Amino acid sequence: MKISKLVVAVVGVAICATTASAQVCQGDLSFRSSSTHIGGSLGLSDNATSFGAGMTVGHRQGWYTGGSVGMLTYDNLDGNTISVNGGVG
Repeated sequence: MKISKLVVAVVGVAICATTASAQVCQGDLSFRSSSTHIGGSLGLSDNATSFGAGMTVGHRQGWYTGGSVGMLTYDNLDGNTISVNGGVG
């Protein structure tokens, strides 16, 4: 039932769209309008919960750098995992 609703929504947007555009990169947003991007994530499952946040700073044309930190907690276990990530492009 949920899948059919998702398919109907995607088809509806595709039919009503007047233009299609894409961006050729690693999935990051363009720095054309803003030099700083802030993002977050949340993941929920039966046995674990994860959340995190990150920031990327870059120029309109050229280098960018970013970093993020996240935490994963496990159900029925005494412990968690912390991840720290960084990148340059």
